[in-house]
Amino acid sequence: MKVRYDKMTDTLLITFKNNPVEDSDELQANLIADYDEQGNMVRLEILNATEVLDDATNMEFGFLLPDDVKDPPSVNP
Repeated sequence: MKVRYDKMTDTLLITFKNNPVEDSDELQANLIADYDEQGNMVRLEILNATEVLDDATNMEFGFLLPDDVKDPPSVNP
């Protein structure tokens, strides 16, 4: 997965797979889903990101782990 903010277009792109985009669907204002030829979502585009997000240039990531993991590994930023 790759997350990229384009300051020139004020667009946040979240890419799940690098497959070519065959179709797009506007899910709601400023949110576009891109699909490959099999209909799998490969990317989300957030347009006018600075209007939609609190801070498009500051991102925080986390991982959800199964309940049975007792000692999750620590991640140092």
